[in-house]
Amino acid sequence: MDGFRVETEDDGVVHRLRLIGELDAATVEVLRSAVSEAMGNGAERVVLDLGELDFVDSTGLGALIGALKRMRESGGELALTAVRPRVIKLLELTGLDKVFTIG
Repeated sequence: MDGFRVETEDDGVVHRLRLIGELDAATVEVLRSAVSEAMGNGAERVVLDLGELDFVDSTGLGALIGALKRMRESGGELALTAVRPRVIKLLELTGLDKVFTIG
């Protein structure tokens, strides 16, 4: 879990989760817990701020997809913002840039 954390902000409308560090097999539970907590607090719109996300591996991508799926299943939405070029390239290579709302 070393090297990754999630900072949360909630303005009553949007629940923002800022991902900081490296999202990989060792750290995905931190993200899953943060999304579950946001949903438990009634979040209908979650924005994942990836501006400080240094690295994401396939397990991390899977966690992002899982978060999107859970939000959609509950009638909510999940978007990505401040996505770094390296992560955008990964999303494009996997076709996930067409799945996620990126703003």
